[in-house]
Amino acid sequence: MPPQRVFALPRQQSLLLPAVINPFVQDTKLTKTAVIKCLLLGIFLVPFRVIFMSLVLMVTWPVAFVITFNQPLKGAVEPMTGWRR
Repeated sequence: MPPQRVFALPRQQSLLLPAVINPFVQDTKLTKTAVIKCLLLGIFLVPFRVIFMSLVLMVTWPVAFVITFNQPLKGAVEPMTGWRR
């Protein structure tokens, strides 16, 4: 069975199939179980991702503050020491 063509515009209908099917057109058909799975995963995973990202930011901010505590704000001519061997 030849691949089905999806026409974005009516004038694109032709009797001849192109040499390559348009790669920018995707005809995706999801089953009901796949749609329900996507919705449930979205509902449950989004809050976990937000909590995890905020936790990571809450931990990295004090670490960065402690590391740069005694460094001058402007006019530092030399880079920070102690990071390389």
